[in-house]
Amino acid sequence: MRRVLSAGLLTLLATSGGAQSPRALVERGLRAMGGVEAVRRINSVIYDGSQVTYGLGQEETPYAPARGTIAFGRSIYDYANKRRVTLLETRPALAGGANSKQRIVLANGVVVQETNGAAAADATGTALAAAQRAMRTQPDRLLISALENAASLTVAPSRVWRHERYAGVHYAVGPDTLDLHFDSASGLLTLVAQTVDDPILGDRVNLYAYERWMPAGDVLFPRQVDVTANGIPTQQFTVHSVEVNSGVSDTLFTVPADVAARSLRVAVPAAPIAVTLTELSPGVWHATGGTHNTLVVEQAKGLILVEAPQSAARMKAVFDTLAQRFPKKPVQLVVATHHHWDHAGGIHEVLARGIPVLAQEGNAEFFRTIGAAKKTVAPDTRAGAKRAVTVRTMRDTMTVGDGAGQVKLYAIRTVHVIGLLAAYVPSAQVVFTSDVVNPQPLPAPLPAAGSRELVDFGTSHGLAIKSYAGGHGRVVAWDELVKAARP
Repeated sequence: MRRVLSAGLLTLLATSGGAQSPRALVERGLRAMGGVEAVRRINSVIYDGSQVTYGLGQEETPYAPARGTIAFGRSIYDYANKRRVTLLETRPALAGGANSKQRIVLANGVVVQETNGAAAADATGTALAAAQRAMRTQPDRLLISALENAASLTVAPSRVWRHERYAGVHYAVGPDTLDLHFDSASGLLTLVAQTVDDPILGDRVNLYAYERWMPAGDVLFPRQVDVTANGIPTQQFTVHSVEVNSGVSDTLFTVPADVAARSLRVAVPAAPIAVTLTELSPGVWHATGGTHNTLVVEQAKGLILVEAPQSAARMKAVFDTLAQRFPKKPVQLVVATHHHWDHAGGIHEVLARGIPVLAQEGNAEFFRTIGAAKKTVAPDTRAGAKRAVTVRTMRDTMTVGDGAGQVKLYAIRTVHVIGLLAAYVPSAQVVFTSDVVNPQPLPAPLPAAGSRELVDFGTSHGLAIKSYAGGHGRVVAWDELVKAARP
């Protein structure tokens, strides 16, 4: 009887993964796929399928579902020659956008991307790093690497997902630090988790769920991959067919030689962020540099900022620039035009310094969650990080300050997003908001629809406006917007 119980217990532990070492879990995962040697023999894989990419951080409201962009295409992994090509036809989420065709090639140690036939170099090496990582972390490659580096594997806490518990392995090899989780019944790799820092979410867990494993030759491959960030869907891949070791043509990987020559073979560190203050009027500046802008308004006792975009690094650069230019004028308030993540990525840094944020009332709770986000990957070591998060709210209109530095704030109606604020500085006769119009360098025309929204806004409030300085692009005369708005 004792032997029967012991045998049953051993079987239970083996199938649950509870008593298995990290190496044993990896070996079992490879056996479940078709065997170690069968997986090792994979030289190339061709996937045909579709994907939906959700515009995380670009929703109508902070808690609305993200829009999905649909793409169809093929990905070819040539492991033997360390090459990959992805062919995609993308259909935009919003009406009116044109379909686009992309070809992204990793070959000869560089990445080149073609959009509708126009090739672009990888000037920073970030696309190369992402493509190489995608090669390394395909389930078959990942498990072989884990087996070959078994000494670096440790036990990871189990994870509950969809009401099931999965045994975990912590994998830290080279630039990849991941947690692998295996199905207790089948042994198949089911979850891969990576924790990174995010300007909005703080500690962001990117979770890849591999599902619907089906055979291609002698090996099983997942036919669906769901990707989430802290539980929020970001992508879903549906694989329609898989071909293994069917051979790939060299012509698939050809790219223009001159573009390849300009593509970097290693990712370079980001250059220091340079912020330039351009005076629009006495006491009013456009803080530019890079892709996003901030409005700076000087008042008697301090500075008012409109917009804290992108990241903590960006806002630190803004604060450093302002401290040099205005050593005795602290930032007293930061106005957030809307919740979109590229325009709210610096809010955590603002709140960590104890500076209040003003937002439209429908976005206020979202900004409070940014200030309270857990930050262990990139800890906020500033003394102000422990201060209470202060988010003030407004509904339709609000005036901040008086005299030459007075700022009038308005909720503005736009198709871009719900809860957008615009700032008007009467002394400068300038309007600032984001994303309604993003003026590109001349001779690019201003968009008619956004121009009409801005002109209607100014007219409805009876504002005397001379110029528009937005969250993106150049400053434009108001007359240019009026002209662009005409039918």
